[in-house]
Amino acid sequence: MRQVFGPVRAARVIDAQNHRTGSGKHGRTYYLTEVLLDTEKGPAVVELEFDSASLTLSNDEVTGVRELFPRDVRDDALFDTEFVALAKAFQRRGGRPANDLELSGTFVRTPDIVKELPQRVRRLVAPVVTPSAQLRDAERRLRCVKRAKGDVEKLAACAR
Repeated sequence: MRQVFGPVRAARVIDAQNHRTGSGKHGRTYYLTEVLLDTEKGPAVVELEFDSASLTLSNDEVTGVRELFPRDVRDDALFDTEFVALAKAFQRRGGRPANDLELSGTFVRTPDIVKELPQRVRRLVAPVVTPSAQLRDAERRLRCVKRAKGDVEKLAACAR
C-alpha cells in the first residue's frame, strides 16, 4: 500500500458487512470491511475481503484489498469534510482506484520516467527530410527502368 498511498498514519473502520456470493449449496458468505486510511497522499477508502476457503466465517486473513471510488462509500460513513478531502485526494492520485495487484505490490503503477519514454524516443528519431527535385527525378527514372524489364524501347523512354 505504501507504493500507492505512501505511509499510513491512521486507519478507521467505517463499514463492515457479510457478503454472499452464489446461492444454495454453492454459495458462500464472507466479511467485507471498508477502512478509511489517513495516508501521506491523502485519505483513501479500501475494502478488505476476508474470504475463507473453509465454510466458517472465522477467517482473520485478508484475501483481497481494493480501493473504492469515493462515490461507492456509504453516505453516512464519513463527515462531509472527510468526504471532500477523500474526493480531492482521489483525483490527485489519478482519478482511478488502485486494485488488489497494485496494493499488494505485485504490480506497481507505471513510473513517470517510463511514461515519458515515448516522447524522449520521438525527439531522438531523425526528422523526415523532403527529397530534392533531382532525387525525385532519379527515383522516378529508376522505377521506370525496373518496369521496363530489359525492353529496349521502354528503357529509351526512361532516358527522356
